[in-house]
Amino acid sequence: MFETKTDGYFLLSTGFGTNIKWANQMILISVQVNNLLNETYIDHLSLLKGIGYFNIGRNISINLKIPFGLK
Repeated sequence: MFETKTDGYFLLSTGFGTNIKWANQMILISVQVNNLLNETYIDHLSLLKGIGYFNIGRNISINLKIPFGLK
């Protein structure tokens, strides 16, 4: 009753990763991309919807994880 209409949108996200063994140490490397097509959109539940503030565009993350343990 008090909600305003929000236009539809399509978001495409992807990612990949792999484990690499280097000098007896396992390393995880991964890459993720959110909003791959750089779609301009406003989330229906956004608090900033009323002022026309768009959500974040394309976002690329590169992760490097090196687990370690204490002996």
